[in-house]
Amino acid sequence: MKRQSLAQSSILIIALIALHRQGLGQTSLGTSSLGGTVSDSSGLAVVGANVELTDVTRGLHRTAVTNDSGNYVISGLSTGQYSLKVAKDGFTTYTYNEFSIEVNQRATIDVRLSVGDLKQIVKKKFNV
Repeated sequence: MKRQSLAQSSILIIALIALHRQGLGQTSLGTSSLGGTVSDSSGLAVVGANVELTDVTRGLHRTAVTNDSGNYVISGLSTGQYSLKVAKDGFTTYTYNEFSIEVNQRATIDVRLSVGDLKQIVKKKFNV
């Protein structure tokens, strides 16, 4: 009796492991990525820009910060519709709405930021 119960338990555990490996327990991370370079109007790299990617269908947000070369990469993306926002103090915010990411895609969106309005810069700097 105990042997039969132990055998049934073992089979159940093996079946659960097999189902998990087939995707039952997969996370929402995908195989695609988005990257690019953020530069200013003269083509110089914008270091430290905040990049926010939103999966508009699921409402999930992913973020990155540009490196010393102005580059960013956000990986592990699932197929879907996305929007992109790039912001940096002293520059106008860049927004790109509703674009698709496909399976195994390595998408590239390069962003060129314009210098912000002087009034905006002063307000942000001094909290006016």
